[in-house]
Amino acid sequence: MNEPPPLPGSRDSGTPTPPPLPTSETAEPSWLDALYEMGFTDDTDVAIKAGLNLVAEIDGVTVRLHASRRSRTRYAGDDLSYRVYHGHRIELTAKTGVGTRLAISFPQSGIERWAAKSNRWFGTTHLPNVLPPFTVWASEPEWAEPFLQKKETIGELNTLLPANDLPPNIGLKWWPGFLTYSQRLNIKKVNAEKMTAWVNSLVRLTKIVEANPPRTRVELNRWERWSLEKPMQAGCLLVGAFLAFFMLLAFLFVGALLAISYAMSR
Repeated sequence: MNEPPPLPGSRDSGTPTPPPLPTSETAEPSWLDALYEMGFTDDTDVAIKAGLNLVAEIDGVTVRLHASRRSRTRYAGDDLSYRVYHGHRIELTAKTGVGTRLAISFPQSGIERWAAKSNRWFGTTHLPNVLPPFTVWASEPEWAEPFLQKKETIGELNTLLPANDLPPNIGLKWWPGFLTYSQRLNIKKVNAEKMTAWVNSLVRLTKIVEANPPRTRVELNRWERWSLEKPMQAGCLLVGAFLAFFMLLAFLFVGALLAISYAMSR
């Protein structure tokens, strides 16, 4: 797979520049052009500047977009490694006055299934068979189940989560004050029509929730508030925690081997 060029505003692109203009009047406009036409501008209110960050007010709803390149390291021998393009992460976040927790995902690997189950740490309940083939967790099941079965809700979900075209890591998540839609896909598969549909559908879904809010309001926990205020420190803490966890496992494994070796030598 040939690697697409970096997004405007990414680490490798230097000064942010838009993609080339269409070469003819009949050429399809780029998805970035479509966002600019919708009123998106550079989002300067972000702590981490990597990738593309845009913000707009769409029909009274503040929508933020973040897109960044993903790659993986491949090895061709002991001393040779190279990076392979692994898609772009696209995340749309709509600000809302509703405070609830409702996560919809499509886990395809063991790690993704584990990540989906981690929703229970935030006081949510698994709702099996509510929205097949998706995995659903909600803090208020009595509200979430009928809400997800509403005709207008299903219409927007079909746009955001098309059952016949689901890229990796796709998901929709309500959390206190925000509605987030994210996915990882080849950036060449994104066009103006898709991007416009995603943004408009997210805005409409935000308004549907605000017109049908749950009875109980959920608040951000201490960790979420801190990570929003200081995302760089929160990210470093998470990476450090994972490294410490794997180092502990390594020490336990080595210790177990030494204990077995000592026992067998006696």
